[in-house]
Amino acid sequence: MWSSKSKQNLSTIAVTPSGYDDIGQVLRHLDYVPDEIEISDLDRVDSLKKYKTVFVNCSAEIVSANASAINSFVQAGGTLYASDFASHPIERNFSNFKGAFSASPFVGRMTTYVSDLGLKELIGASIHLNFDLGSWRYLSFVYQDIRVYIQGRKKGGTSYPLLFSFRYGAGTVIFTSFHNHAQVTEKERQLLEFLALRPVLSRVADESTTVLQATKLLPQVEFVDKIRQGEWSSLRGFDLYLGEYAKLLLNWEGQAKVEMMILRPDGSVHTMVRGEKPPLKVDVAGPMGKWSYRVRAIQISLPVLAYIVTVGKAGFTKCPFCGYRLRTEAKFCNSCGRPVR
Repeated sequence: MWSSKSKQNLSTIAVTPSGYDDIGQVLRHLDYVPDEIEISDLDRVDSLKKYKTVFVNCSAEIVSANASAINSFVQAGGTLYASDFASHPIERNFSNFKGAFSASPFVGRMTTYVSDLGLKELIGASIHLNFDLGSWRYLSFVYQDIRVYIQGRKKGGTSYPLLFSFRYGAGTVIFTSFHNHAQVTEKERQLLEFLALRPVLSRVADESTTVLQATKLLPQVEFVDKIRQGEWSSLRGFDLYLGEYAKLLLNWEGQAKVEMMILRPDGSVHTMVRGEKPPLKVDVAGPMGKWSYRVRAIQISLPVLAYIVTVGKAGFTKCPFCGYRLRTEAKFCNSCGRPVR
């Protein structure tokens, strides 16, 4: 029997003092109580190595901070969350980002666009974000392979990332241009929870990706969510196209016994799985259309179960001769019959 705890595991998450925003408040709302560290701790490898995730708030002090230990912290497998002015130490410590950020004078609400499929399922294709202070920082050019979650658009139609992540060594950096405390609508609240949960789940997300890659599949969609004991999650949907096969992986941090129900496009139950050893795996094949799933927490050791569902599919490319869509591992084109490897 697992012992019930009043708060989430404290020893793996740290946050810097609040400044122009306060991601610690969002974490505490989710029943996480992180260790609060000083900005000077970002210079000390020994101070950071005991944590899995470090959240760095936007503040006046972070602008000039060296934060010289964040590079080795991420390289060793840690997850770094950085907000707005925390882009300054990213520029100083990650060579591909030197001079990559610019400051915007815009103040007010901006229509932004969701490019990540899992986040789009949660909050929709666009969201109005409040930029409450000028001189906020955004990524103006990219010398690194990044994953973009939310982007803005300039008058000429070009886009730029406002929420993105990148891999470095064994770890991950997640950066947001907007302040978390300035967002007040229900959609924005869901986005703030995503901002808090996705860094915490980075390790298990990477684990799921490794499992998929071992079966020659690629992660196509990620769904980040939370539930309390006895609750069923909301329905989350993913598309399955003609002839496609998908593998769903349900992964989480901590001790839990959970079940997942997979529904076909017509709403009938395809399968149900349960277990307490992550990740739970489900193979999906059948009629094309919008499939969906729900997750239930049967027993958890923490007040809230944070989890991630990754949908993996075969990668596709085009035949160099006729343009027919092929699986990446295909050796022959089924349309024109020519070898492609």
